[in-house]
Amino acid sequence: MKYKPQAIPLRTLAPHLLVLFWLIFTGFIIWFHAGNSIQPPFFDGLDYFKKGLNFWQGIMHGNWVNPFNIAPPARPPGTILLSAPFGYPVGFHSFYFRSVFFPIVCIVASVYISVGLPQSLVAGWCVATIALLFSSLPMFYHFEWVAGVESSVCFGLVDNFLAGTAALATAAFIRSLTTGSVRWLFAGALAASFTLLIKPSGGAVMALLGGAWAVFASLKWLSVRHNQEASRGLRRYLILGLMVLFAIYVVTFTVCLQSQYLSSEHFLYARQALVIMTDVLAISFGQIPLLLHIIMGEAILFWIAGVIILFFYLCYHFRGLNNRTFFEMSGFLISAFIFWSAGIFYWLVVQAGGNQVRYFHPFFLMGLICLVPLAVHVWIRSSKWVNLALALVCILPASNMALLLVQKNPSVCWQRTTGVSVSIGMHDAVVNQAYDFLRVVRQIKSNIRVYSFMTGFPELVFGDVGKYEGVINPKASTFDLRGPHDWVRGFMVRIEDLLSSDYICFEPLKDNDIQTVMGFDRVQSFEDENRVFHAWLSTLTVKDGIEIVSDGPVRLLEITNLCIFEQLTEQFISSRTWRPEFKEANPHRWWSDSEVSSYIFNNKLVAHEIEFGDLYRLHVMTLSPLGGKIKIEFWWEALRDDDKSWGRGMFFHFIDSDAKIRSQQSVSLDGYNPPSQEYRWRYGAVEFDPSIDAEISALAFGVWHLDHKVGLLTADKGVRDWNDFRVVIPLNVEKSVK
Repeated sequence: MKYKPQAIPLRTLAPHLLVLFWLIFTGFIIWFHAGNSIQPPFFDGLDYFKKGLNFWQGIMHGNWVNPFNIAPPARPPGTILLSAPFGYPVGFHSFYFRSVFFPIVCIVASVYISVGLPQSLVAGWCVATIALLFSSLPMFYHFEWVAGVESSVCFGLVDNFLAGTAALATAAFIRSLTTGSVRWLFAGALAASFTLLIKPSGGAVMALLGGAWAVFASLKWLSVRHNQEASRGLRRYLILGLMVLFAIYVVTFTVCLQSQYLSSEHFLYARQALVIMTDVLAISFGQIPLLLHIIMGEAILFWIAGVIILFFYLCYHFRGLNNRTFFEMSGFLISAFIFWSAGIFYWLVVQAGGNQVRYFHPFFLMGLICLVPLAVHVWIRSSKWVNLALALVCILPASNMALLLVQKNPSVCWQRTTGVSVSIGMHDAVVNQAYDFLRVVRQIKSNIRVYSFMTGFPELVFGDVGKYEGVINPKASTFDLRGPHDWVRGFMVRIEDLLSSDYICFEPLKDNDIQTVMGFDRVQSFEDENRVFHAWLSTLTVKDGIEIVSDGPVRLLEITNLCIFEQLTEQFISSRTWRPEFKEANPHRWWSDSEVSSYIFNNKLVAHEIEFGDLYRLHVMTLSPLGGKIKIEFWWEALRDDDKSWGRGMFFHFIDSDAKIRSQQSVSLDGYNPPSQEYRWRYGAVEFDPSIDAEISALAFGVWHLDHKVGLLTADKGVRDWNDFRVVIPLNVEKSVK
């Protein structure tokens, strides 16, 4: 006899219709906010947007390249589902909408997948209100940056997309365990594997879910091994499940490892960046509660505590659970705490994420989904007053979020208390200021170099406009941004970058703050370093070799007389005591040949008097140990100027025995303007840690241009490759170029 599913009574659909209405409401409001934003995507968000743009450009031109290798290759192809799923992106507003709304849909779907569609009205309200609570978590509602409000994410980031997908995978695994369905396990394994195609941290999601499922399923089989019929079914489920997991996981990791996405170069960069992240992103223990507040709020803590208390209350006082159910529910509870503990470890230790609490998002949602079956079980067995209390805990946060969302700019205090940032247009003035400057740049018809300290929202947003325009319209002139943030060399102001820029962008300090900050004689941190430079720049006038060309949310200075400005910069630096890292990164720029001869007496000379084209001469290059690193120092001179001098730099490739690039750095050759005939040799340096990649055996360097059409310059001596464009120096020889 064929099974016919029973019809669900209409009245039991009421709670689920409420959830549907909530999704429609939030979707409409989020679309409104996203559509009214004029702030372009930046940092990671701009990379995801660029990935989607390059993917569809390749298809439009018939170039079917592996999507893993499309620039930027460090961003996996799964992000295209957010940035540009339906074709060539015509704007960023729909990308913003998907980055916020899609994770909300995922978490609601995860709640329903984990327990199925309830048949009773009580269970229906339980599931629906849990869906409302989870979908109103503060972590989903961070749009643009708001001054005075801490944010974990913003429009265009994919961390919540990763978290939502991880929640779907967790729900499918749970459904598979409770029903014995290999199909649900297959779906869960696919979803878990897809997290790796969103961010590398998806590998941790895959490992946790796969390991938890294997342990849980094995324990279930061991618990019934004396029951032949039950044992046979669970053994078959366990074996098939392991085969499914193994096949999907192996294919996913193989494809990723064979691509540029998880290449050795990116692992090398990640290892270098982690060293910097440990210092830059570090937080105190007291800051952790605030960071957790902006992803979970307080209501969810009451909900978790209530569910756990009710679970133990029913178990020990009313025997509300039989042995098998108790085993399952206890397993889900333990899994939740394992996921949360692993997530905190990944966030604070593995990633050294510090203030980047977004690294915890997927693990937090995975743990929440584990508690859904437990919550439904205790909810339907509790009194109506307990049910009412739990319902209020679930509905009130959603109501508060609805009231916040219907306003374009709710009060900052309200947003901070809730843990969200839902205001739009707070930085429209600086966006407009940046576009005004961009119009001037395009009249000049030349790319402009802008130095920005990137310490405040206005500075970040201003620079972001130039980067975004460079992505969507690469043939048009724009302004190129440089600043103190470097995930390989460390965070500090580098005077070479500052002086070789055309403009300086910063937020001027108020008069009272200028007097206070200028009184700092000892600069002992990166934050103080930025404040001192902001204060000093705020005092400069036309007689100091600069001109104020734009003054709004940020001040834009044009360097009109480099000699005067450089002298003032040297005086400013010499008048203070700086942290050792700053002094090491900023030796004096101009040297005489006699000074260089004295300085390099005990260092390893590896290159001498090499000309590149007839434009540059590398006088000296040395290698010297610096702790566990190798420091490469060089002195060069521009022989003459040409109309392509802007944008040139010296590249440094660290290569293996097959001449494959394992790591790379570059130093700008811009702004050559010696102070005198005696001091014409300009200094440059890079550092390399040989311990991070044993395959590196040689250094290769040459002169390149930002515009690849200009090409490289030919070296006139030394061991060379790339048609004499690149000089190669083995890292284990005393002297290779004579």
